[in-house]
Amino acid sequence: MRSILIIRLLLLIGHETVVGALFQQRVIIDNLMSAVLTVHDSEEPADAIYKFSIENKIDKQQRRTLLGEICTRITCIRTKAVVWRTSVSDGEKFIAEYLLLEDEEPVDSIQRFVAQHNLTRGYRHAILAEACAVVDCLRMVPVIWSRQVRINEKFVPIEVLEGEVFADKIFSILQPYSVGYLGRKQVLELAKSDGIVLERENAHIISETIVFNKNRTSSLDIYDDGSEPVDTIYNFCKENESIDRFHEIANLIMPKICGILVCNRRDPVVYSHTIKNPNGASMGKLDVLLGEEAADAAHRFVIDKNLDLDLRKSIARDICKAMPCKRLVPIVYRKAVNNVDGVRIGEVHILEGEEVVDAAMRFIRKTRFAVDEIALKNFLFADACQNKLVKCTRLIAHVFEDKVRDNDGREIGHLIIREDEEPVDKVHDLCYVAHCPNDDRMKILETVCASEFVVCKRKQPIIFSQAVTDPNGINIGNLEVQLLEEPADAVYHFFARHRLFQRGWDINSVINQVCSLPQLDCKRKTPLQYNSDSFLMGNRDIGPLRIWYGDEVVDVLYQKRIDHNLTLNDQIASLNFICLQHEVYCHRTRAVVYELKDITKHDFEKFGNETCSRKYMGWQFLSAVANSFIGSKLSSFTKINTVQIVVSHPLFPILSLSISFFLTYLFCSKQKLHIGHKLVLYGTIYFCVCLSQSLLVEPKNNLDQLLHIYEGKLPDLQILEDQEPVDAILKWAKKAAKDHHPIVREPIYWDIIDKTCSEIKGTECRRRRAWENIDMGAITVHGLTYQIEFSNPVVGSNMRPRIQDQTVESTAVKVCRRIVPPLADCKNNLIVHISQQLRAFESQRIESKNVYVKLGLEMDTPHEKIFPVAASMIMSRGTNVSPFSRIDNGTARYPKWDKNSNEAFHIMDSHRKVKDYESREWYDKPCTPYFGGALCAKTDKDGNMIIEV
Repeated sequence: MRSILIIRLLLLIGHETVVGALFQQRVIIDNLMSAVLTVHDSEEPADAIYKFSIENKIDKQQRRTLLGEICTRITCIRTKAVVWRTSVSDGEKFIAEYLLLEDEEPVDSIQRFVAQHNLTRGYRHAILAEACAVVDCLRMVPVIWSRQVRINEKFVPIEVLEGEVFADKIFSILQPYSVGYLGRKQVLELAKSDGIVLERENAHIISETIVFNKNRTSSLDIYDDGSEPVDTIYNFCKENESIDRFHEIANLIMPKICGILVCNRRDPVVYSHTIKNPNGASMGKLDVLLGEEAADAAHRFVIDKNLDLDLRKSIARDICKAMPCKRLVPIVYRKAVNNVDGVRIGEVHILEGEEVVDAAMRFIRKTRFAVDEIALKNFLFADACQNKLVKCTRLIAHVFEDKVRDNDGREIGHLIIREDEEPVDKVHDLCYVAHCPNDDRMKILETVCASEFVVCKRKQPIIFSQAVTDPNGINIGNLEVQLLEEPADAVYHFFARHRLFQRGWDINSVINQVCSLPQLDCKRKTPLQYNSDSFLMGNRDIGPLRIWYGDEVVDVLYQKRIDHNLTLNDQIASLNFICLQHEVYCHRTRAVVYELKDITKHDFEKFGNETCSRKYMGWQFLSAVANSFIGSKLSSFTKINTVQIVVSHPLFPILSLSISFFLTYLFCSKQKLHIGHKLVLYGTIYFCVCLSQSLLVEPKNNLDQLLHIYEGKLPDLQILEDQEPVDAILKWAKKAAKDHHPIVREPIYWDIIDKTCSEIKGTECRRRRAWENIDMGAITVHGLTYQIEFSNPVVGSNMRPRIQDQTVESTAVKVCRRIVPPLADCKNNLIVHISQQLRAFESQRIESKNVYVKLGLEMDTPHEKIFPVAASMIMSRGTNVSPFSRIDNGTARYPKWDKNSNEAFHIMDSHRKVKDYESREWYDKPCTPYFGGALCAKTDKDGNMIIEV
């Protein structure tokens, strides 16, 4: 606004005459004040206006406007004012007067003056020092070249100071504007045309010191010379004879350099060749990249130059003379493949004349990434099949296709294996037709399986396959038997793989059915669960390991651990290694540390042997011939399952006797013998057979002992790892009581505890009284089930809750240490689970139908401790024991009573059921279900059946 006012006022004010003035005029400033501007003779108007502006504080724009108005009236030689001047002389010789104009950087103006008068640099320093004492100096180094360059419709100033490298400076100025190499080269050529001498033609971009060994290093320098950085790195490695370190060095340098320069390639050129036509004229330069086949380079060159495709083979052959080539068929289709997250996982390559589906399968099996095979194939069929150089005639890929030969070099046939076929079956079929020996078959199979894209899941062909369905007709899978495989083993692996053991299927019946087929040869009917000729357990070779069906895996490993003095962790690791295989079934994760078999209750009878309740026996109690010394030798000698079954049958001696009589009868019928002779002969044969039976078969067994064993038979007792023996024995006794009179608290119970504690190894009996066993469920990890068995110590005792908390923690530790790999925060999570289950169990204890659970006792509790526990529970609920007496059978309800009163009378009712020896014996007696379990009855001492409510 001030400059506009000045211009307007200049036109209104008249002249005032001053002697010696070339121009004089009054100027009004801001409508408030005015001043007289005078230009004297021989004075430059710009200098006068510059002084006027300083005196009156007029800005630069107003000064230029005022100068423009004056220069229309008088002659102006300069448009810039002199802000400082000095005389320059060489001693007494005057050289010239130096003038520093406004808007000029002193060092640049002085540099032009010194260059104009051909003065030394010392003059420049002296004049600059004098000038900078008067005016402001922004730089002490002059600009030696300056230009305005037009980039994208915009002018960009370029200034190069003295001492700066032209190429480096121009690169740093133009690099933010994405000016390419040719543009930067034009600016350098422009500077050279202005007389600038360049130290070097190309900008220096990066320098790295590479250490090759302790005694040799070399500097890798990359310049802006238009070449690809990767080529410079490759040539550097080649010069230093370190081609093998190219990728290492490139991975170090390329991220840095490609952030500065434009990198068009990641692979270096390893070979260049000028292609000429038959007339000798050049058709272009062909570059072969690192890792690129000559055929691919030739194909790319021909496509880029739009040449005849027939030239590719001749070009590729010429290249292959100078460098190694693996193939002469080019890749004609490429497509990058990304995963679901958009990350590139590879590139599909299709060769000329190759089936698209074969290339897709080759990519899938080579990359080994999780790829949707169907989606990838469908995409390639839609996209790649448009290329006329590929084939799309099949929907199923061939993973192997070649001629095969035997050990003598004789051609056997042409083998083609599809992606959905098992290689061993195809090789077996080919060798079966060609009648090649087993050695040739195995060699061919090794060659096929060693192929890059062939996946061999088995080493033996399938000789039998049968679909198996469940009772509802739902297909389970195919039962397959391989060549040289025992059918029994195949059946076992099928059961384990399809979890048929957990469904309760009978494997023996299936094995018998399979072995009855004529095309299968069963040498044994006992499956082999796991077989290893050299098994490592705890980093120690323990030799062969064979686990048969019927043997629990963990039991076998436990015994190996004991035999070789290994640790529990070694056992757990080996168990997980075997059981995590899908074809091995592991029922337990804890081994049996003690087992007591053939337990007969009558062996522990209180008043002698009273087992002869009857004087007859059935044929099922006869001892078999196979149990005798001669019979066992006969069975083992024949090694035939049918013979073993017949000899072990109890009726075999009777059948032998019958056959002997029948043969004797046939003999006697053809002979003319007296009736007396026949009777003597029959009697002699009968006597010999009976004598053989008594002497050889049953020399130790008699009817009484058979009944003794049969009537008193009890379940086998097993004690597992981490189990307290007395807890396991009580659990066993409860199970045995379902079929027999209760044995808890009987002599047999205490005798078995004594026997177990004296014989058990690897653990010890820390208690004589059992704790309450509470099933806390199980945890399944990687297909293995770990039972959570909690023994509650607060049973009929005054133990503090702290003992119970310690037991909860120790239970969690025992379970978690067996889980491999370990679960995150397993111990704490399991403690929370057990504690919650325990609280839920305690909250429902009083509602339990089991008297012992309701009273917080176990079956082995001494009788004299039952009443104090019940009385304590009743009185803790605010009820006295003695005054109350129930007149009903415990089924009546009293809603008006509070919860404590109800619970107290529940406890009273429970106590009455076990208050004395007789009532407790009746309560402990097993109840026999009748009418499909609808009713339950017990038999009293007089044989009367009483139905329990």
